[in-house]
Amino acid sequence: MSEKMNAEKFELANKWLRLQNKNISILQNLKVKGIEGIILYGASEFAVRLLEQCEKENMPVKIVAIADKKISSMGTYYKDIPLISINDIAGMNRDTICVVVTAMGFYDEIADELQNKGITNVKSLKDIIYDAYC
Repeated sequence: MSEKMNAEKFELANKWLRLQNKNISILQNLKVKGIEGIILYGASEFAVRLLEQCEKENMPVKIVAIADKKISSMGTYYKDIPLISINDIAGMNRDTICVVVTAMGFYDEIADELQNKGITNVKSLKDIIYDAYC
């Protein structure tokens, strides 16, 4: 992993921790914007931290699924949350659901792939944290 990527991850983690120390919830911020559920895209450490935050906050925004390029179809679960493929996302009702990309460094590639499937409500975890930070 490059030094630049490590620095970006450190900065993101630092901003997220500062928000938590100030009792500012990135999840509550999503809820205020009309988001009721999120699909985590990417099985990263940041995804696990977001899952932990949802559990701690009694899930103000529900995690409806976890998606990753390596998942081929529905049928398996992580902590009662379904693991789904990108094709499964396209078939879901996404009016109040946002796909949150937790894979640092791959946002543009993932967002393009999702958009090609007609999935447009996509945000990076970085954008969500920065939005709550400002």
